[in-house]
Amino acid sequence: MALDIYLDPEYVELIVDVNRLKLSIAEKIAERDWLSVYVLPEIKILYNLKLGVNEAELFLAKLNLDKIKRKVSIFEDYIKNENQIDLLKIDKIIEKEFKKKDAEYEKMQKEINDAIELTNNDKISQNEIQKLNYLYEELIMKLSPLLNMKNTNLENGMYEIVEEAYKNRRL
Repeated sequence: MALDIYLDPEYVELIVDVNRLKLSIAEKIAERDWLSVYVLPEIKILYNLKLGVNEAELFLAKLNLDKIKRKVSIFEDYIKNENQIDLLKIDKIIEKEFKKKDAEYEKMQKEINDAIELTNNDKISQNEIQKLNYLYEELIMKLSPLLNMKNTNLENGMYEIVEEAYKNRRL
């Protein structure tokens, strides 16, 4: 004998609404995590790159100004002592005196170039982004304690692992 179960239309409507809201929440969680894990760090890197480039330009401008001031000072000493001006000798003096500062500028340039290379190599294709977000949303729907009140401790632990894996780009 088959047991006929009748579901009240209001109950069915509520179940549909709950599932729709769960899906919406899963999408918002995935979007929040995407922004915090991928987008914000990339914005920070780009901002720091721009700042770093400007700092390097400022450093180079000050360095060149200091070199010119020192060169003028050396010229004044030569003129004051009535020595013959030897441009090669003056350039060697300047080069020796500013060797550390030049090395510091080179280091800044290397850091900027490394950051640029890192940002170029760390790009994820749009297809990979879509796959990653789809997988993550599916896992959120299945494991999130917020959406599944009857989760076991194991399922809650698995959700934490999934969240950490997503943040480490190892989903």
